[in-house]
Amino acid sequence: MTTLSRRHLVTTAAALPALALPALPAIAGTDPIFAAIERVDATSAELNRVSHLEGELPRVDGKFAGTPEHDAWRELYDAAADEWQDAQADALATVPTSTAGALALIKCFIRHEGCFLEVNDVVVFDSLIAFLERAAAQS
Repeated sequence: MTTLSRRHLVTTAAALPALALPALPAIAGTDPIFAAIERVDATSAELNRVSHLEGELPRVDGKFAGTPEHDAWRELYDAAADEWQDAQADALATVPTSTAGALALIKCFIRHEGCFLEVNDVVVFDSLIAFLERAAAQS
């Protein structure tokens, strides 16, 4: 049995084609999952933007924490993180009504949580994506 480091597994997983696939456009008409996915992507982008603002804050004794600016940033960050978590929960609670919606939900999950997946998880998602893409092509 080969022993692989977690770093190697994550690097390998990140290189798999399924992780690089973009979300499908809203071709499924009224599938509610597309609006939920758009909200996840938008709130993720906002969280990322707010996260990067911390590096621009003034430091006291080489530290960000404890300054009024950092406290204000922390409130902004916490609010953005709460919005993103709510968006994710809503998307996961929304059942896709189309094959394209199911594909888009899987790809959204991989886009936002793929770095936390184990290699076997990625293989499962890759199989599901391939199956759903074939099903979508046949319909």
